[in-house]
Amino acid sequence: MKKIKSMADFGIKPEQLHDDVFELGNNVNLQMRMIFQKEYETPLDKYAILYYFRFVEKLESSEIANLLGLHNENVHHSLYSLGWHFSNDYEENKAILQEKEKKLTEILQRAKDQSQKLKTEEHPILLKALQSTVRINKNSYTRMNFATREEYIRAMYYIFHIEELTTVEMALLFKRAKGIINAKLRALGFSISHEESIARKKKKGRQNYEKTMRSGKTTRIKDQIRNTSVGTKNENYARSLFAYFLYDYFDSNVFEIVVGINNTGILDEKEIDIPIIIYERKNGELFRFAVEYNGPDHSSQGDIEKEKIASNRGWVYLPLVELGDGRFSNNPKHIEQCVRTICQQMKEIVSKIKL
Repeated sequence: MKKIKSMADFGIKPEQLHDDVFELGNNVNLQMRMIFQKEYETPLDKYAILYYFRFVEKLESSEIANLLGLHNENVHHSLYSLGWHFSNDYEENKAILQEKEKKLTEILQRAKDQSQKLKTEEHPILLKALQSTVRINKNSYTRMNFATREEYIRAMYYIFHIEELTTVEMALLFKRAKGIINAKLRALGFSISHEESIARKKKKGRQNYEKTMRSGKTTRIKDQIRNTSVGTKNENYARSLFAYFLYDYFDSNVFEIVVGINNTGILDEKEIDIPIIIYERKNGELFRFAVEYNGPDHSSQGDIEKEKIASNRGWVYLPLVELGDGRFSNNPKHIEQCVRTICQQMKEIVSKIKL
């Protein structure tokens, strides 16, 4: 028998949740409540668990899926339908979502106005849909705020084929699941191929493929850290994170970044754990950072010596100190936080040098 999930299963406390989560959980219709309760004790449990892993633990959809024993596709669609896919910082995500919803509402109004002016002889796909005998339930389109069948067909055509919104954006606009939007488009004969969909995203720059690729690689190395000696493993994990996270702080169109492995010779006989070089293409400027990954028993005197040599040779010395209570060991979350802190320090240092 399938285990029903609850907040308590994951140690999630109500005070860790945003008020918006309770509002979501308390405003679920009976049909959706029955669907949710096949997997969760209550709708609130579903939203709370997703919120906690996405915005408190700051996990990717594949990691959440792994913890919940679900398919990644299911979690991915849940986050998208909630508009929780923009950022893993809730307030930032909310601001982006609100701005997105404002623009989508403007597009809907434009679609209602402009779609009436489309000449069907110039839009054969629209003409075919209008002439189709496919049954469209009146309640189906009135719930989406369309007055007539024709207004609904014209506006949907305009939104999908003229404005070229994605099904995810349409799901946000109409407050419907992505699967329902896909079904409506298929019924109208408006669907496009996967290749056409990807081409649209690339043309409009809707998807940051570079960031998506880095995110995927980050997820894979998280799996690696859970399965290798703790000290070396943590250092290698941090090194890999620098390679992917730094481009969140430095524009790849402006900077080239090289994250090296342990290197002796740069600081005489002393070793740099993670040498990082940031090159600005336009002005040919080079910024060099020596990141030292220190275990809990490291020598602060050693830090002083390395920092002095690094400074004399034009390197900025930045120690990443593993906490002595063992919280860093095999704990990706804490290592990520520390790596991001140093990435931000690098960004600030480069900005000051360039002033």
